[in-house]
Amino acid sequence: MIRAVAFILQAGLVVAAVVWLADQPGTVAIEWLGWRIDTSVGMMLLALALAAGAAWGALRALSALLSAPSDMLSWRRSTRMQKGYRALTRGMVAIAAGDPVDATKQAKVAQDLLRDDPLALLLAAEAAQLSGDGEVARKHFGSMLDEPDTEFLGVRGLLVQALRAGDETEALALARRAVALRPRTAWALRVLLDLQARAGQWIEAGETLQVAAREHALDAAAARRKRALLLFMRGAEAERSGHALDARQLLREAVTHDPALVPALTKLAALYADEGRFRASVKLLERAWTETPAVEIAQAYLKARARGRGFLGTKLDGDGGAAIKFAERLEKLRPDHPESMLAVAEAALLHGDHVLARRKLDAAQATQVPPSARLCRLMAQIEGAPGGNAANVRRWLERAADASAPVWTCTACGALADRWAPTCGTCRSFDTLRRHEPHAVADERAAPAASPAPGTALAPLTPGANAPVTTGAKT
Repeated sequence: MIRAVAFILQAGLVVAAVVWLADQPGTVAIEWLGWRIDTSVGMMLLALALAAGAAWGALRALSALLSAPSDMLSWRRSTRMQKGYRALTRGMVAIAAGDPVDATKQAKVAQDLLRDDPLALLLAAEAAQLSGDGEVARKHFGSMLDEPDTEFLGVRGLLVQALRAGDETEALALARRAVALRPRTAWALRVLLDLQARAGQWIEAGETLQVAAREHALDAAAARRKRALLLFMRGAEAERSGHALDARQLLREAVTHDPALVPALTKLAALYADEGRFRASVKLLERAWTETPAVEIAQAYLKARARGRGFLGTKLDGDGGAAIKFAERLEKLRPDHPESMLAVAEAALLHGDHVLARRKLDAAQATQVPPSARLCRLMAQIEGAPGGNAANVRRWLERAADASAPVWTCTACGALADRWAPTCGTCRSFDTLRRHEPHAVADERAAPAASPAPGTALAPLTPGANAPVTTGAKT
């Protein structure tokens, strides 16, 4: 609509100009080189317009002739770029599909056509990494460090290579550099935290954890759990160094952040007992038992009770009766939990009360299907008492051998461990061991291991960063 109005206005102006010229008669005489030209004003203006048009056309033709070489170069450059970016696209698709042959082929085409383009260099590095050629991949990633635009990509690629090679010292330095370049990058913060914890740099890891929590690189629950574990490790080191007061303060903070962290609970209770604060030790363990019944808590509780009998007002004759009484107190706190029944059964067996032990084991067996290896061994111990059945002893020991004891599974690599540790013994990931009960472990052993998705070479894995927390006591 606007164009139509503009055209009508322009046409109207031209018509008005022509009419005006027609209404203004006049002649023009030109003498030049012996020639004389007589014409009207309108014809002169028309001649001038035609001459100007011809001059403009000639100039355009001359300009096009002069710029033809550069236009040809630009066209060739544009064609090369189109082919190069097409090769880049195909190469990235090959990376995602896990096809190292096609990825390498497209990377060479892209490098030939795009020269020093950062994306072509990245594709070449990724293709080499996918092909398993770590040396070439490190060379390409290293060349990215010289340019500010590609430095972060180079650091990330070298970090992946260092993690795969198991060079934690180099990986830690690269993780620090990655965080320095991009302080709010979630994966870099998680990797740095994990590597600092592996290196035993608990204070530095705590500082990184604060930044990671602030930047939402970790969810709130995971941040609290890792904070508690870092405090526990610092407390354990302080205790080994003879700084009992510092150890107690750090362990109290750890328990505050994660009341289910059994190692911190038992160590803090032991420190209280060492200071003669038996009531504080017992109350701490009783409170923990109501939330997380675990054999380690029961053992620490009976030990603290035994050490503080004179101070806690226990008036029982004989150590055996006292131990059973203490175990029964735990049972009252969680009467339906199998660990409560097993704690009473163990105390009864220790002091020869086989009737009470069998009654508690029968009750525990009703809640454990199939029975745990620990329960089977206790039943074998009862059958092995005077008057027992040797055949039943063998049967229970066979069942104990077949039963799977509770184990800890690494959420990063899937490795199994028979005891808890702050880092996985296989992949060295921090805070990735989760307790699993026998049936859950059996299911996991039967399930095939998941294969990593192809094309993930660039993303350094943060072990256990977002892994689901399984239920069960942490010890």
